[in-house]
Amino acid sequence: MKSVTIAIRNRDHRVIGLLCINMNLDVPFSQIMSTFIPPETPEVNSPVNFASSVDDLVAQTLEFTIEEVNADRSVSNNAKNRQIVLNLYEKGIFDIKDAINQVADRLNISKHTVYLYIRQFKSGDFQGLDK
Repeated sequence: MKSVTIAIRNRDHRVIGLLCINMNLDVPFSQIMSTFIPPETPEVNSPVNFASSVDDLVAQTLEFTIEEVNADRSVSNNAKNRQIVLNLYEKGIFDIKDAINQVADRLNISKHTVYLYIRQFKSGDFQGLDK
């Protein structure tokens, strides 16, 4: 065992504290150093996909949102399309040109229905949705 004590001084060189370091010489140096290094954590692959075009971005976001809503058991089958449109609206996907047509085609509804859902969300008339 080896100990070192260091005096901590202020600007006036007056001792205001002591720092004591104790070291066990029986422990290998590599083990001592490993206590200062954080443990390795496996890298998590993030599911970030970069779209090659705006249409791909809309399609990826739409597919992800459909999977998300279909996995949510609290959304009834009758309200799934409405919830998908709400989620896409909250993500700002309808700020992209022609996104409404893509969403309508994928959900097999008219673009007028998508506009209706958006108007209802803006007015606060969700009809049976929790959000």
